Amino acid sequence: VATALLPKDYLRFRLTGLLASEASDGTGIPAIELATGAWCPEALACLALPSSLLPPLCPSGDVAGHVSAEASVDCGLRAGTPVLAGASDQATAAIGAGLLHPGSMLISLSTGGTLITPVSTPIVLPGQGVRTLCHALSSPALSVSAPVGAEIYTSPSLSFSGGYLAHSAVLNAGLALRWLRQ
Repeated sequence: VATALLPKDYLRFRLTGLLASEASDGTGIPAIELATGAWCPEALACLALPSSLLPPLCPSGDVAGHVSAEASVDCGLRAGTPVLAGASDQATAAIGAGLLHPGSMLISLSTGGTLITPVSTPIVLPGQGVRTLCHALSSPALSVSAPVGAEIYTSPSLSFSGGYLAHSAVLNAGLALRWLRQ
């Protein structure tokens, strides 16, 4: 194995031919230093992973390549279409739910259960089931555009620069709800 990729990173590689990852997924492994957003040498050593196995990191909202001519033929997307770095499932759920500022929270219950809230500084609670992920909107250049009627506008109140997501999850929320009903 020359390079280890997370699923979305592999898909982007197949579309663009370029190797990359981003911090919101990397903190979920966890192999990213929260303070720097870079691969963490200590974590990689604990996992016995050489840093040469991991791709370069870029911000979630950055263009990490363009659809190649080969991928265009294979999947029908137009060659040259920009492909963003992307983000982890929980980081994109946070954006979709509007979790852009500390004080907001998402609770999602299905087969599993997830609680996510934006925080300004990492929360470290070993043994209490709380992890900190890098927010996907951590680049100062990013802002969120929202549709209003037929227009698209960018609101400064929707911008987010820097920060993290405190995240906790259980894998049996659906069973717990069934137990509660019974």
